[in-house]
Amino acid sequence: CQTGALVDLFIRHWGEGLQRTGGQGGGPHEANFLKLDCAKLKTALGWEPRWPLDTAVAMVVEWTRCWMGGGDVRACMDARTKALTQINMRLLQLERHIGK
Repeated sequence: CQTGALVDLFIRHWGEGLQRTGGQGGGPHEANFLKLDCAKLKTALGWEPRWPLDTAVAMVVEWTRCWMGGGDVRACMDARTKALTQINMRLLQLERHIGK
């Protein structure tokens, strides 16, 4: 995932009032080639993401908004992850039911 694409995804989830600044020729020459890569993490530790990138970024935006608004970020995170875990459990149950 290129870092610019990640920034664009964050902005899309944030909605109105957030826009990209800079990055138009003022950065180091390699800035256009930077990418995020989890390959070493996957290989060395067997790590796999639990959420698709779009969902993860949406959660980061939600938690950032909570923090910026002075809210209880831990409570926000706990509530959301609990809800997503319940959804995942229901999906697994459905997959098992369909597979029988």
